[in-house]
Amino acid sequence: MVFKNLGEGMSDNKIYNKLNNLLLITIISLILQSVTGKVILWDLGSTLVETNKLKAVKEIGFIDLMKYNNKFHFKDRIFATLNSLGKQKHPIEYLARNEEKILPDIMCKWLLGEVHGPEVIEIMSKQIKKLDKERFFSDSVEKKVIENAIKFMFNPEKLANTAKPIKKAVKLFKECIRKKDKNGKPLNKVIIFSNWDKLSFEIFYKLPSSQKVFKHLPEKDVIISGFIGMIKPHICAYDYVIKIYNLDPKECILIDDQVENTAIAERLGMKALHHGKDWKRLKYDLEFLEVI
Repeated sequence: MVFKNLGEGMSDNKIYNKLNNLLLITIISLILQSVTGKVILWDLGSTLVETNKLKAVKEIGFIDLMKYNNKFHFKDRIFATLNSLGKQKHPIEYLARNEEKILPDIMCKWLLGEVHGPEVIEIMSKQIKKLDKERFFSDSVEKKVIENAIKFMFNPEKLANTAKPIKKAVKLFKECIRKKDKNGKPLNKVIIFSNWDKLSFEIFYKLPSSQKVFKHLPEKDVIISGFIGMIKPHICAYDYVIKIYNLDPKECILIDDQVENTAIAERLGMKALHHGKDWKRLKYDLEFLEVI
């Protein structure tokens, strides 16, 4: 029926030429579709940026940390201290993770921009005094290192100034941005999509060292939880990015170090690369997906 309508009133040669042109257009269209670049949603923490451990140890107190007998459970004890404020008030899907551990409610509020770092420090200072009276801490050393760690974690200036770009990750990041098509146009769209509090990110973004990352992207392509009031792995954060950029999830790749975040991306139809600083593996995956 299509061919009959298409060729109505035409000679055989004209029909043949018309079909050839349509076939050529179809082939060209398919080729163009096959080389269309991807949209890469790239996380920051542990994927592009890491904490300078030496600076962090100095802030918390090197000597006190050496004296501390419970070093292997230090993070658990910090989380227990933060969780002592009460039960989680956000639905489970709103709660961010770190190494597959659910973050305390106040940390999620901090990442969402509902509370700022200096406020958290003030709240926790009072809470630590209360916990000390209740003999929550194993000894005075534990109390001191946990209190110092919390003051460091939620201090915008200190947190920003101890964050540093990861050289191997930044190299791959730049390769994705610089990938060109046959006409010399950028092949990929790269967007930073990260959970980070508002105040420390504002400082970090302006640091000379951070420009190794941010100078390659326009400011509008940096999506931070503390600014949008949405947090991974909640699906609304992904929907936000999809809608404002009018993205097709099937053309998106999420690079993230938290398995819960990559699981949501896959549920939405995205490709997801979960890795723990295995840069050789990430390079292989990016090459396989033809984005570098």
